[in-house]
Amino acid sequence: GADDGLLGGWLLSAANDGVLKLWDLRAAARTGKRAGTPKLLASEASMHSGKGIFSMHERGGSVLTASKDGSVGLTVIALSELRAERTWEGVCDGGVVKAVAWSGEGGLGPSTFAAGGRGGVVALLDARDSAGRPSLCIQGAHPRDVHCVRWQPAAAEAASPLLLTASYDPVIRLWDPRRLAEPAAQLKGHVAPRLAKQNKIHQPCFCAGGAAVVASGEGSEALSLYCTRTGAPISRGLVGWEPSTLAVASGASGCLAVAHGRTISVLEPLTQR
Repeated sequence: GADDGLLGGWLLSAANDGVLKLWDLRAAARTGKRAGTPKLLASEASMHSGKGIFSMHERGGSVLTASKDGSVGLTVIALSELRAERTWEGVCDGGVVKAVAWSGEGGLGPSTFAAGGRGGVVALLDARDSAGRPSLCIQGAHPRDVHCVRWQPAAAEAASPLLLTASYDPVIRLWDPRRLAEPAAQLKGHVAPRLAKQNKIHQPCFCAGGAAVVASGEGSEALSLYCTRTGAPISRGLVGWEPSTLAVASGASGCLAVAHGRTISVLEPLTQR
């Protein structure tokens, strides 16, 4: 996703054609066949040789892209242009890379990022390292491909910010980068009990300033909240439909955008005093 503070009325998009595009939402065409279509400011197609982009993450004008070609690319937004900077090959043991996320101040520093992909591999890399090799690696973080990696926000009261990983198995794992031999916590119960594995991609994320994780699961019409300190469930609330991708608003509102089918709903948290 894109950082609203930096991009303002701009939008970043990436797709299966392997092209990263930057759009100006404030300059949509008024007439003709492209009426209502935002103005395309720039595109970058050289990074992944036409292979699809599974995931991207922008922070401070630096955009990471995870691709089917087994690489992670770095593109920089310079004014209204996209400039290809660097590519890391074979990040997840040469397999497809399906998820990528900057660590930022909430993780191991602003130059560190996590990537996850084929065979349950999760790699941690430092963008400043000229060698381009993972500094840390979790082999078999999940039984199947990792499709989601997220870092705990800096606001969380944790000795070391946690890394969240998710796959098609019914368990979300939290990792302490200082001790990767086993997960710091395993979050269970958000997937329907009758399912041994998921076939749909879901995107759990940190909320409440990093004190909790909100998750959806295949076959379930509930949103689950977990404590990041203990891994214990806090609540499960029925919403009446199966949620898929989740996104927590930046700032103090705590609002949650939830995708389901062709609809996006925005939910506001209720706080008990």
